[in-house]
Amino acid sequence: MEKRKLISLRSVLLRYLALCAMSCVLAAVLWFIGLLLLIGSGLFLPANAAANATTKAVQRASGMTAERFDDAGFDPLCRYALFDGNELLRTNMDGRHLQKALQYERGGTQGGSVLFYTQYYMSVELKDGTRCLFQFDYSVPYADPALRGKLPDVQSCHILVGILLLVGVLAGCTHRTAKFLAVETGRLTEASRKVAEKKGLDGVAFTGAKVREYDEALNALQRMGQELTGSLQKQWVMEQKQREQIIQLSHELKTPLTSIIGSTSAVLDNPNLSQEDRRSLLEDVKQEAQWLIRTVENLLSITKMADGSVKLHLSDQVAEDVVSEALRHIDRRCSEHPVTTDCGDEPLLIRVDARLIVQVLVNLVNNAIKYTPPGSEIHVAVLRRDGAAVFQVSDHGPGIPDALKERVFEMFFTCDNAVGDSRRSLGLGLALCRAIVHAHGGTISLTDNVPHGCVFSFTVPLSEVNLNE
Repeated sequence: MEKRKLISLRSVLLRYLALCAMSCVLAAVLWFIGLLLLIGSGLFLPANAAANATTKAVQRASGMTAERFDDAGFDPLCRYALFDGNELLRTNMDGRHLQKALQYERGGTQGGSVLFYTQYYMSVELKDGTRCLFQFDYSVPYADPALRGKLPDVQSCHILVGILLLVGVLAGCTHRTAKFLAVETGRLTEASRKVAEKKGLDGVAFTGAKVREYDEALNALQRMGQELTGSLQKQWVMEQKQREQIIQLSHELKTPLTSIIGSTSAVLDNPNLSQEDRRSLLEDVKQEAQWLIRTVENLLSITKMADGSVKLHLSDQVAEDVVSEALRHIDRRCSEHPVTTDCGDEPLLIRVDARLIVQVLVNLVNNAIKYTPPGSEIHVAVLRRDGAAVFQVSDHGPGIPDALKERVFEMFFTCDNAVGDSRRSLGLGLALCRAIVHAHGGTISLTDNVPHGCVFSFTVPLSEVNLNE
């Protein structure tokens, strides 16, 4: 795929400035050419026409006197004021131009406040000693004398046209660049809106940007959108899983509650029940209630272990003693399954909450008994590895399919290949084991045994005390 050529925002700005400069230069050239064409057409006079007309008027007036001063032959471009000393004898100037002429007479300088051009003066002494002051504007006047008193000079009008032309050029260049950036920004805005709506990334265009910074932003939005989509999918899967777990838990809890209600109803509704039947029904109620209590306690323990709200009571314990205490709790269930132990030749001291680690071993051995045929051996071993104590519980059951190995530590997960009485199994035992081991900073795993069966292994920290010293 051919790589697209991108430009930076800095390049966009430089292009905009270069375009403005070139357009302004071109507009100025066209403006000047237009002025020359207007002058060449004869509709307007050149800028030095007034100076030439005034020069001719000065030459003609030098042979006149005040009494015989004849302005009929003067060009209208040239304005004059005739003075005898400081007395004004006659003039063809209007009030504004005359005021400027009088300021010049008092020692002012050439030039004035007339827009875009400067006023100039020529003075000549007549034969009788009077003096004539000529005033002219070095600008582009109209060829038609009738327009000179009604409109500003051509130079002023043309300069105004030039300013408007430059403003239009700058506005056009700005609009062109702004339209380009608006398209780029719109693409980025649309992609951001689609990602923010969390409706999936289908139909979202994350390509096509021409500006490098916008392309990078779109790529970042695409990655963020993909991560957000993945997160939402994981959240949806988790919510579905939690919903299924709640449904399963509700179903499982309904069974003992139904049994309790049925047994109590039988006792209450049948006053003539024998003492033996009454005792049997109440015993069923007790067992179901105890099962409910254990289930609720396991759920609470898993939750508290997961959020770290359980405070561990750590102490130094001998690993072999912990194993013995666990086997003592399940001594009755071990009658049909010989349990062997191997705790090594030397005592191994661990730092754990003994009550919780005993519970882990009890759950693992009970799980092994549940899935192991009667007479098959269950083996419990403790060894030292990589600075930690490793507990292993091995059985010779049917094993667990590879597809299910990743799920055995999930809450409410159960296998269907139990050989013993597996009723009322909610799949909380291994989930609780994982929560307890993780609370101790260890790990728990499941591996295949040889030639069949499973091996559950978990690690706990060693004590800093060395028993051999």
